[in-house]
Amino acid sequence: MIYGMYRSAAGMMAATYKQGLIANNLANTETMGFKRDFVVAQQRRLGAEERPELARFHDPFFSGLGGGTLLSPTYSDATQGSLEITGKGTDAAIEGEGYFVVEKGGQRYLTRNGNFMLSRDGELILADGSNAAVLSREMGKIVLDPLAKTEIGPEGWILQGGLLTQRLAVKQAESGAVRKVGQQLLVTGDVAALPEATKMTVRGGALERSNVHPASELTQMMETQRLMEANANMIRYQDQTLGRLVNDVGRIS
Repeated sequence: MIYGMYRSAAGMMAATYKQGLIANNLANTETMGFKRDFVVAQQRRLGAEERPELARFHDPFFSGLGGGTLLSPTYSDATQGSLEITGKGTDAAIEGEGYFVVEKGGQRYLTRNGNFMLSRDGELILADGSNAAVLSREMGKIVLDPLAKTEIGPEGWILQGGLLTQRLAVKQAESGAVRKVGQQLLVTGDVAALPEATKMTVRGGALERSNVHPASELTQMMETQRLMEANANMIRYQDQTLGRLVNDVGRIS
């Protein structure tokens, strides 16, 4: 009986975490460059299966039932988001693989957010308020003339007045090797050591939208809510049965 309550509780915990993840995806539907997160559920292994010294406690009956639900680490869906044409000269979107490189507080990050702007000093920075500096192919900050017309070419070249100036750094990294830290920034190992992205095109005057599909996320949220309710009901039923077992069956007449 207690074992069943543990399994239902584990199912509720997994569903609660998944629902929070879906809610975060929905909240970032309009966030440029956002990649939706998802979880992978797997069967929780019993202690006797992982530790040989516990084999003497092995029960074939419970082994057949399994250990409940266990969530694997969170993954991000790296599929391409749709492009939105903005016409703004400092905006850029990566079509294909790769990440822009920015620097904030002495730390280098990767990002798919190409919503750039020029600071008062002419430095190319993220326009999300973080003031992260956009880096060039040489891993240096990009300083431009604020009065000149700015355009970004297909290979990440920045043109001012029709002349090539600097080139945006676009690095290649496996989606499983990067980790989100907020504000559309990703961390990995040595960013400078990452290879340059080749299977991509930089689209100037455009931004990559989030790859979240609200209808799909809402459907998953409703399914997760039903799963939570089912596990909550099972806990309540098992608690009632356990109460009757203790109070009625075990009563001494």
